[in-house]
Amino acid sequence: MKQKLLLSMYHVSDVTYWILDEPTLALDLGSVHILREYLLTKKAEGKCILFSAHEDTAFYEICDNKYTIDFGVFKKL
Repeated sequence: MKQKLLLSMYHVSDVTYWILDEPTLALDLGSVHILREYLLTKKAEGKCILFSAHEDTAFYEICDNKYTIDFGVFKKL
């Protein structure tokens, strides 16, 4: 519910920069698809969306830049 509230706040406030921590955590596959399409729409509108994810590979393809942290080392993929 907190994630939905945060997304709602970003949507109504029309901010440029979004920061999401594990946005797909506890979502079913249908909701993940809806969120992915929504974020693609917002990206096309010029929003900058920064999110953390462990294994959300479905979201990796929408990223302009990808980074990883391995054993404390920050790397661009």
